[in-house]
Amino acid sequence: MKEVDLLKKKGVSLLKSILRDLPVQRADIFQETAGRSNRRLTIHIFGVVSCVLIISLLATTPANARQTDKGLSQLFDLLSEENIPPGQSVLRIERKIWRLWTDSGRGDVDSLMRKGIRALGQRDYDRALTFFNQVISLDPEFSEGWNKRATVRFLRGEFKESLEDIEATLILEPRHFGALEGRGMIYENLGESRNALEAYERVRLIHPHMRGLKEKIQMLRRKTGQRAT
Repeated sequence: MKEVDLLKKKGVSLLKSILRDLPVQRADIFQETAGRSNRRLTIHIFGVVSCVLIISLLATTPANARQTDKGLSQLFDLLSEENIPPGQSVLRIERKIWRLWTDSGRGDVDSLMRKGIRALGQRDYDRALTFFNQVISLDPEFSEGWNKRATVRFLRGEFKESLEDIEATLILEPRHFGALEGRGMIYENLGESRNALEAYERVRLIHPHMRGLKEKIQMLRRKTGQRAT
């Protein structure tokens, strides 16, 4: 995929700068129930809380936010603590992280993001894909554009393409717990339990408080013949 290859080449220096103050962490994902082939799938969307929540976050985010915002390091430090400090909560910290992640700092890009998220909430995946394609074209170093397109492609059953977009997201933002959990879910759908476990273990390093994560890891450890902890 040419876009991902370009990011790999351009992303080395960017990745190094991000990693310099990287406190490895993660956050919670969001659920949607979708019907497919007459069966119900519970899907943890990689960063889509809901259209209303995300749009409200976009509307209140500082102008120069995005995955490179310096405030993220402090939030990830808080998220990784065994005991969340008084006056904080996991949900509150996560919302602050998503607030920074989902704003590109560009009006044209943010407008397309809102339209794509709205289409995604309406399950109009073709329209959503069009909007997120435009986001990536305008701002290829905005990690959440790749992450949202990964979500759409997952919901369309395009697992290979979704994994490519997840890889691009993680090149730009290695701490993206949503993209990492999404990777685990795809591998679970593909029956690749060891790869799924590896993805969830990476999530655990970033966001040890993620709801349901411990149970997933224990289940996959048993399934792969590893000792559950």
